[in-house]
Amino acid sequence: MADNYLERRMEDLRSGRLAADTARMRAKTPARNPHRLSVVFPEMRILVADGLSDFGKALVKAFRSVGMKVAFCATDATEGRRFAQESGARSCNATRPDTVLADILKAWGGLDLIVKEYDGTKKASRTEAHDGLPPTLAVNPALFPGETPESIARIALILAHPDFRSLC
Repeated sequence: MADNYLERRMEDLRSGRLAADTARMRAKTPARNPHRLSVVFPEMRILVADGLSDFGKALVKAFRSVGMKVAFCATDATEGRRFAQESGARSCNATRPDTVLADILKAWGGLDLIVKEYDGTKKASRTEAHDGLPPTLAVNPALFPGETPESIARIALILAHPDFRSLC
């Protein structure tokens, strides 16, 4: 019985009936919801300045969830390796900050954005690239009262998108 099934499927494939069925299935698109925003993220290389804080971990997970290459600085090498394996990100030794950028540039060929937590007066601020450093997105989680690190990280994710960078 199984042999006949496979033979019939091979005949369908050869005759083109199976290819037409799969093409029809692929052509179906989900219904558009007018209340949903869909954003396509370009592949970016991101460095999270403090990747082992609660906010840093949320940032790493948010950027990894859309397929970006993410590196993070970790002062604790053991915890950094564990979180790197868990998240799929790259851990950098923060005790040697002079080599972090050089290591990332060597491994990835460049860096598109540095994301860090800061304690300024704005909720988020962005500085342009200068002196060989990539642009920086700085977010102050203290100015988002009642929000979780994960929700603030999603805001940072949107602000990191090239089309939305002018918002901060």
